[in-house]
Amino acid sequence: MSLFAELKRRNVFRVGIAYLIVAWLVIQVADVMIDNIGAPDWLFSGILLVLAIGFALALVFAWAFELTPEGIKREHQVDRSQSITPQTGQKLNFLIIGGLSLAVVYLLVDKLVLQDRADAPAQAVESTAPANDAASTDVTEVPDKPSVAVLPFVNMSDDKANEYFSDGLTETLLHMLAQLPDLQVPARTSSFAFKGQNTSVSEIAAVLGVAHILEGSVQRAGDRVRVTAQLIRAEDGYHVWSQSYTRPLDDIFAIQDEIATDVARSLDASLLGSDEMLHGVETQNTAAYDIYLQALEQQALGTYASLPLAESLFKKALAQDPDFIDAKLGLVRNYLGKAFTGLIDTDQAWLLSEPLLGQVLVAQPNHPVAQLMENSFTLLPDNSNSSPDDFVGALNRIRDLLPLAPTESRLRANTAMMAHFFISDDRTPLALLDAGLRIDPLEPELLNAKGFVLREQRRFEEADLWFMKAYEQAPDDPNIRGNIAQLKADTGDIKGELEWLRLASESDPHDHELAAMLASRFYDLDMAEEGDRWTNRVLSLAPRSPMGRKVELERARAHGDDALALTLARSMLEDDIDFRHGSFSSAVFGYVELMTDAGKAREGFDELSALRPGAMAFDGQPGSLTDGLVIMAALEWLPLIFEPEDVNRMWQNARVSLDHALPRWVENPIAKLWIARYEEDPQSAQSVVLDELIPRPPGRNLGLPDLLARPVMQPVFEDPEVQAALAQLEREADALRGEVREMLLQPEWNP
Repeated sequence: MSLFAELKRRNVFRVGIAYLIVAWLVIQVADVMIDNIGAPDWLFSGILLVLAIGFALALVFAWAFELTPEGIKREHQVDRSQSITPQTGQKLNFLIIGGLSLAVVYLLVDKLVLQDRADAPAQAVESTAPANDAASTDVTEVPDKPSVAVLPFVNMSDDKANEYFSDGLTETLLHMLAQLPDLQVPARTSSFAFKGQNTSVSEIAAVLGVAHILEGSVQRAGDRVRVTAQLIRAEDGYHVWSQSYTRPLDDIFAIQDEIATDVARSLDASLLGSDEMLHGVETQNTAAYDIYLQALEQQALGTYASLPLAESLFKKALAQDPDFIDAKLGLVRNYLGKAFTGLIDTDQAWLLSEPLLGQVLVAQPNHPVAQLMENSFTLLPDNSNSSPDDFVGALNRIRDLLPLAPTESRLRANTAMMAHFFISDDRTPLALLDAGLRIDPLEPELLNAKGFVLREQRRFEEADLWFMKAYEQAPDDPNIRGNIAQLKADTGDIKGELEWLRLASESDPHDHELAAMLASRFYDLDMAEEGDRWTNRVLSLAPRSPMGRKVELERARAHGDDALALTLARSMLEDDIDFRHGSFSSAVFGYVELMTDAGKAREGFDELSALRPGAMAFDGQPGSLTDGLVIMAALEWLPLIFEPEDVNRMWQNARVSLDHALPRWVENPIAKLWIARYEEDPQSAQSVVLDELIPRPPGRNLGLPDLLARPVMQPVFEDPEVQAALAQLEREADALRGEVREMLLQPEWNP
């Protein structure tokens, strides 16, 4: 008898087929169970190994043994005439048919039943979104074009420290899909707002304004990674596509490419060409990629402590792969973040970023994110070397680039805030933000920026609404708390302002600028002792920072040490201190006032002309933002030094320069007062004081008496009605100081 015939007689083929069918069913059940119970990644590999070994053993067993009515015997011990192998073969046939039937039923249930259920996301992790989430009420309209939200992939690894890896993979997929112009993809923050929440797919889709949801999980164990992903249609919960990948870690880039490409094709075949593949990060170095994901995790925190750590990690990633474009852009984004927060000044940020952007643009001249970042440096609020024309030019270029980089919400937010100051149309900055919110409806940066713009437009109730939406999404964000504090100040609630500034400082104790804002406010209230307490904190953290030098100047003035104050102001101007948070303004206005009080107006004019000759020429030429502040400060000296006809000429030129450097300066009541003074219109000056300035809450008028007491404002100051109004204002300010002193007795102010 041939070997084939003998194998057939002994049912070896039937045993092998039956074993494979049962093993396949075991694998399917194990795959589902392991994902749901959070078992370690090695368990699935162990099951595969056991089944493979069992297959070989089953074949050996079928060849060497036979099942008889008396039990299992060695094959050579069974009389061929008494053998029941045909009956055993028939039973194996039934087993094979039954196994195949179960497999078919499983596949039908999986495709037609399980995937029709509109379940919530399968996994949950630690929540990062607030309980009173805007997602509970706001609904975003679903666009006409294909749309998908990429929810955070769940970290199923034994080591919870691998969270950065699953989050980073999610962000990579999100950015890959967002590059498709005909696909709308909510940005990272909005998608991550649902992390850890048991919110249904349909609710998430309604809030984010998408028709589909992509979710999944990641298991990482040693040099192996297991990724599962599923694309769900939000309308009915139908699983449009799903796939699992268990591969070496080095294949993570191919996995990302395949997921993004398959998702795009599942959403709409026209999104990609027939042979086109989406590609993720610009590296094939897994070590560099892993470090890069750790850097992204720290960068997302955006604090004084996390940004330097992120910078170090980006540099380590580039040490592994010097051509890693995403890491270069991440590092530039980090320098921008440090400039936004005040860790470094704008010039330093640009000095560090320019070569990196140059390298990227040499490799990819049309890279939209690199171009966007390059132009965004012009729009940094403390970029004193940029003229309004520079701002407007950069703004127009950024508006063209933003659709090509839809997930760059931070840069969009900054663009909109600066647009308010340099474009007279109030609708432009709001339109920029609304376009971003359609893509990223829960992004705190955009919500916060909309509150900022509305506050600057004096639409305080609307601003409060948007600030609170931002606060709901990021309750510990010090910038949001600081903006709410400024809104309280603008509406006259000084106690509310101080409370929110204290909370902001608690959010990020390393942020010296928040402590400086509190110090400045207490000096405004003539509460020097409390101001000194916060100034000491600032100077212990960042003594040579612009804000550190600002509060040092304010402390000297609060204690009446004019000689020290003048020295400090002069050194700040000589060092061309940054515009940041009024540091330059304090220096130049303080210097002018101190020199005037010392009877040295002419000497001061000459010194300032040597430092800022362009601004002090009063020739009507355009200049920078800080040139405009120099001109405004120096206006006090003109009638003290020059003849009336020269004063009038210089004033007219100053107006031309100010219109260029500070396009919206005439909207400020203080500016209106200067205009009335130099236009020799005492009636208008009195009207501005009595009708626009005095009616403001006392908290906004703490510096008004000193301003009106300046020599140049003497005609207005001596008006009897103004004097009566200022007396009443002083009584209200005293009452306010009493309320603040009472507030300072509370334990939260005395840790």
